[in-house]
Amino acid sequence: SMSVGVLHGGKLALERLIDYHHARADETSLAAAEIELKDLLQEAHPDFKKLQRTVAKLEMSGKEAEAVTILEKALEKAQNENKQHEAYEIQMLREEMLIYKVMYVSYG
Repeated sequence: SMSVGVLHGGKLALERLIDYHHARADETSLAAAEIELKDLLQEAHPDFKKLQRTVAKLEMSGKEAEAVTILEKALEKAQNENKQHEAYEIQMLREEMLIYKVMYVSYG
């Protein structure tokens, strides 16, 4: 339940659970996630909580490979612009997607 998510996983876990339920009810939300991810990464100061939620939507829709590709381009851009914190955060999101991608291939 949602209250269990708050107790054990915090706010982000609850938000992901809510997003999951909304996404199951609204397929267009999942379809728009790829565009949303690209838009968020173009911002001067990306909101990493929004990025996490958007990446989670891509994972829910089985688009881990697309997310990895988008994140790799953004990571390269951040590194080239010497934005170390941004590069680190994007790299962590990419690693998460790579894990989901491997799990999906292995157990899917």
